[in-house]
Amino acid sequence: MASGGRVLIECYYCGERSPEQSQSCSNCNTNFSFLRAPTSELTADQLHGWLFSEHFQICEQVERTGIASLTDAQRINYFVGYLYFQAENGGVWQYFSNPCGPDAPLLATTLEQIGASMTASAIRECLAYFPSSVPPFEMNARDEIIAQIPEPQATQLDNRIVALLLGEQSDDDGMPKEDVLRLLKQAVDARL
Repeated sequence: MASGGRVLIECYYCGERSPEQSQSCSNCNTNFSFLRAPTSELTADQLHGWLFSEHFQICEQVERTGIASLTDAQRINYFVGYLYFQAENGGVWQYFSNPCGPDAPLLATTLEQIGASMTASAIRECLAYFPSSVPPFEMNARDEIIAQIPEPQATQLDNRIVALLLGEQSDDDGMPKEDVLRLLKQAVDARL
């Protein structure tokens, strides 16, 4: 993300921002070399670190200048990253309860564009609970609708989406696998 003409890396460990070419964090010395590795070689933790290093700065840009100011790569990171961090923190319904909830139809389209079709389908299942498959702009209205979703369905959808996003699908759970962060990184890299 540009800051005064410079691109910065936000450390996923301490939050310090360092110049893009840094080999490690200027504050805590966390190694940034993985950020230059081919996507196919990155571990799940490294993909998380990559997303963290860029996502929150993109969110700051959106707050300052709006979504229209984002490049295609930043827009993809913004939509998918927002879901990822909300789901990681409190589940998919937290995503829908937060200000990003009305963006869910765009999120589903973005997930399809990057090849995360199973996650896009699950988001569309969530959207089906909202009138015309569009979450209301008002948070209270969204929360009232979410509260009416039968607990078993809400939990099943949440578990499935969180497992897809966080790569927690196992061979034993019978769930199809989809590496959303790897697909996101590949899509972002292709647009840079």
